[in-house]
Amino acid sequence: MTEDDKALLADFLLEAREIMDKLDHDFVQLEMSPDDDNLLGNIFRGMHTLKGSSGFFAFTRLERLSHAGEALLSKLRDKSLRLTQDMVTALLRMLDAVRQIIDAIQLSDVEPTACDDALLSDLKALASGAPSQPVAATSPVESTPPSAVDVEPLPDSAVGTEAAAPVKVSIELLDTLMNLVSEMVLARNRLLACAPLITDSKFTEVVRNVDLITLELQEQMMATRMSPVSQVWNKFPRLVRDLSQAANKQVELRQIGADTELDRTLLEAIRDPLIHIIRNCIDHGIEDEADRAESGKPPIGVVTLHAKHENGMVVIEVSDDGRGINLADVRNKAVTRGLISLEKANQMTPDDLFDLIYLPGFTTRDVVTNLSGRGVGMDVVKTNIQNIGGSVELASNTAGTALKLKIPLTLAIIPALFVRCQQERFAIPQSNLLEMVRHTSGTGSGGLEYLYGTPVFRLRKKIIPLIFLSEKLRLHHCNGCDDRDVRLLNIAIVQASGIRFGLIVDEILYVNEVVVKPIAPLLRGSAIYGGATILGDGRVALILDIEGIARGAGLSGQIKAHQRQEKLDHQSASTDAAHAMLLFDLQGGHQLAIPVDDVERLEKISRSDVQTSGSEAVIPYGDGIIKLVWIADYIEGSGHFRKQDALSVIVHQVDGVPVGLVVNQIHDIVNIPNQLNRLSPPQRGLLGCAVIDNQVINVIDVQGILAAHHNKNFVVVAPLPTNMLVEEPL
Repeated sequence: MTEDDKALLADFLLEAREIMDKLDHDFVQLEMSPDDDNLLGNIFRGMHTLKGSSGFFAFTRLERLSHAGEALLSKLRDKSLRLTQDMVTALLRMLDAVRQIIDAIQLSDVEPTACDDALLSDLKALASGAPSQPVAATSPVESTPPSAVDVEPLPDSAVGTEAAAPVKVSIELLDTLMNLVSEMVLARNRLLACAPLITDSKFTEVVRNVDLITLELQEQMMATRMSPVSQVWNKFPRLVRDLSQAANKQVELRQIGADTELDRTLLEAIRDPLIHIIRNCIDHGIEDEADRAESGKPPIGVVTLHAKHENGMVVIEVSDDGRGINLADVRNKAVTRGLISLEKANQMTPDDLFDLIYLPGFTTRDVVTNLSGRGVGMDVVKTNIQNIGGSVELASNTAGTALKLKIPLTLAIIPALFVRCQQERFAIPQSNLLEMVRHTSGTGSGGLEYLYGTPVFRLRKKIIPLIFLSEKLRLHHCNGCDDRDVRLLNIAIVQASGIRFGLIVDEILYVNEVVVKPIAPLLRGSAIYGGATILGDGRVALILDIEGIARGAGLSGQIKAHQRQEKLDHQSASTDAAHAMLLFDLQGGHQLAIPVDDVERLEKISRSDVQTSGSEAVIPYGDGIIKLVWIADYIEGSGHFRKQDALSVIVHQVDGVPVGLVVNQIHDIVNIPNQLNRLSPPQRGLLGCAVIDNQVINVIDVQGILAAHHNKNFVVVAPLPTNMLVEEPL
């Protein structure tokens, strides 16, 4: 066989797999919608294309099988026959036989020999109106995945037509390109770290161009790697059909969010976990028809797949409306199989009992069947998902069971916040980060307290549990952390699996994109670290696993119990008479405040990023720009700080348009009484002041400042709530 012939054969095999995958899905859809003529027409054209291509390559077995399927479909299309379950089963058996032949050709370039007389006879009998012989269908998910993928999914209309074929790119090539882009990002980061040390303007311009080109290349490469989860889900209707028939149950599969995109390298990683979960839903969860009727449920059970983007992650939830998990049964089986002791089992909480199903070797079945009882399944699910940086959450009651898989969009490049503890730097994935808080004792915002032995911090009427990162990492004598010195707290407020808590660190550094590298084997058993990255100076920084830290600190149970009584009456009474303000200062250390409601977000920018647009100072912000306003220009008696390299910016929204308020330094959130003291005489840029812990804090007049800066071209909202009053002057 010449090289041209081999290339032609490879194209045929890839096209045949595409047709089979689509037919696998469409046959099940046709069984549910037998009167859908458009769907039947697409199926017929796909089968006809497969038959024609098989004849061209002289693959006689393929041609005979596809011709027999085409003959049956032809009778259905011209309404000579009415579709039955036996017909769909036979067509799926034919498709399985075709897939096995394709797999063999892929390995040897030669069509294998075998006898298909029984299957051909059955298809012929069905085409003549006779019943078929009962033969179990084989699930298509056992087949070998193709070695190449589409850059774009094949549209429905392209099957069996003369539409132009999409470009084919091998997964290996995509991985190589992504690794090169990742290394380029690392090189870019190192270049950016060196840029401030060199004053050559031409060099600075080159660095900026490299930065922009790298960012664009990274975004385009990521887009190339993204694929909808439907590429995995398309095989599940067939899986559910076969499993429900084997279990003698009626089950409907519903899919929501099938167009949700995920890094294609992760698609294969989630395939087996989803298969295990669906098998469990049908075998363990969905009751048979008699039991469902006794419980007042409809005869057809429902398995739902729901995918969506959430906080930078892809969340896939698999749920059923079955009987739920029997915790007593789980406890007894775990003890019987020697996985835990009876004494320990009796002390376990419901959450602990749910965790038992993830133990290797655990099963509630007494006998081994084709569907379950082998003691494998949920441990594979959890292990595979955790290996790609994801997590698994379980909820179950008598109305059904839901398993939620949280999966990163990609394992390659993620934005992260860098923090310092002692002399080490650590990265917190931005998807886990909510906000940063800097607390200094005596600022009136409340300090460290203890609730049921857990250190907590009051933040805007909410109690946030705290973890000292130095203690968790066993690092000692950290500045701000040694002996729990709470005079100065740098807190990163994070969230994982719905649990919100604060990490106390020595210093909050910066946000940067990092290339995620696998963690060293020595640390893989730790629940603290989720990966590693290389910094701009060539050093290695570990990426923190926020969910693992929360779980290891025992916060899950404490936080869930506390969230049910989050607002304590005697605490809320004292905070209702105050309003949350963001505390900052200008040159000279004067304490100023702005209502938190007027703060969109906080930014730290380099002075070199400031550009001009007409008479306005601006910085790029996403696809647009932010106009900058130096607060010091509008507050009487304030000094200027225009020579500093880094600028602290409070982003404020004006009718949906962002404006950057430049200040000297941002501190913390404080609660200021609703009644302010009026200044006499009135001062430009200020509404009034309050005395907190013997310190005078001035509240700025956002409306007046913006009106003065923009000559009243902006319509702004009032900076203070209507329940804030101004008292007589001091």
